Amino acid sequence: MSLIQKIGILSAAAIAAASFVTPVSAFSLKDKKVTIIVPYREGGGTDTMARIFQPFLQKYLPGNPNILVLNQPGGAGSKASNKFERTAPKDGTMIIGVSTSALVAYTLKAKKVKYNLRAWRPMILMPRGGVIYSNPKLSGVVGHGKDVAGDIKKLRKTAGLVMGTKNPVDSGLRGTLAYALLGITHDITFGLSTSKQRKAYHRNELSLNYDNVGPYIKKVKKYEKKGTVAPIMTFGFLDSKGNVQRDLTYNNLPTVPEAYEAVNGKKPSGPMYEAWKNFMAMGVNASKALALPAGTPDAVFDGWMTAIKKIDADPKFQKIAGKRFGKLPRSLGADAANILRKATTMKPEVRAWMKKWIKDKHDMNI
Repeated sequence: MSLIQKIGILSAAAIAAASFVTPVSAFSLKDKKVTIIVPYREGGGTDTMARIFQPFLQKYLPGNPNILVLNQPGGAGSKASNKFERTAPKDGTMIIGVSTSALVAYTLKAKKVKYNLRAWRPMILMPRGGVIYSNPKLSGVVGHGKDVAGDIKKLRKTAGLVMGTKNPVDSGLRGTLAYALLGITHDITFGLSTSKQRKAYHRNELSLNYDNVGPYIKKVKKYEKKGTVAPIMTFGFLDSKGNVQRDLTYNNLPTVPEAYEAVNGKKPSGPMYEAWKNFMAMGVNASKALALPAGTPDAVFDGWMTAIKKIDADPKFQKIAGKRFGKLPRSLGADAANILRKATTMKPEVRAWMKKWIKDKHDMNI
């Protein structure tokens, strides 16, 4: 066989191999409609995230497709998530907004969960810090990081403290477990969404509450001057080594582990603390996310990631995201997948403890 013939064969093989690869530059959504599935009602945090991204995706996705936000509430997010798992196309025309409640249900292996969240392809995580606060007139706390040990001791002695949440095994566990870890006895009013919790607090029906940083700044902080709100601590956030660091927006406030050490003279440890870190990571580091379905080809995923990186670098987006979500660093691509995996991985002994704790406290099997 001559050299020319060999070169011809190699060239043909190279062309054939290339035909199976779609470079990022060739990925386009021109004349397509891209749907962002929001498994919750309009106006919530996941819906807000989707609508923040909507115009930027229109601008930066290749081909400038039309972007539709589709709310599909039901089953605390499981209905739409299950459907996304079954039917989402893998061509880049459908993504889903992921929230803490979906992560909690998945981690606790709730019966309603039929989706494999870890197999989805997350593109960006939008972390949201959280501020824990109380009414000084009801609990006597000082707050503002001035004497956290004294505040915890006062809360331990205050009878009739009440917090609110939707149900015993929702995202509110990061608050419930924080109070339990700190030895703060309290009752719980169920059936309350975040906004209803806030309203109940201002009616003095709740004496303990927490809010994500954005809503706290916008809707709660003004009550500090009125003397009905005193910020005590934050959840903090997990760094890459699994350590809890102070919230960057409220760096003056101690974290839950710092509060524990201040009042107990030692660092927290044990299954309750490990469970709390799981739920805190789900509720803070991985609070909100955008993901493509499992099995999405790399070329499609890479095309999306190119757009997501441009959005993340856009000063206008940074300003909006900082205002609504706080100053915690966003995670993209492989880093986002790694954080999601860590947040939703619960050690067997911690899961066993969690199952017993829920059963003992709420007579509920998980």
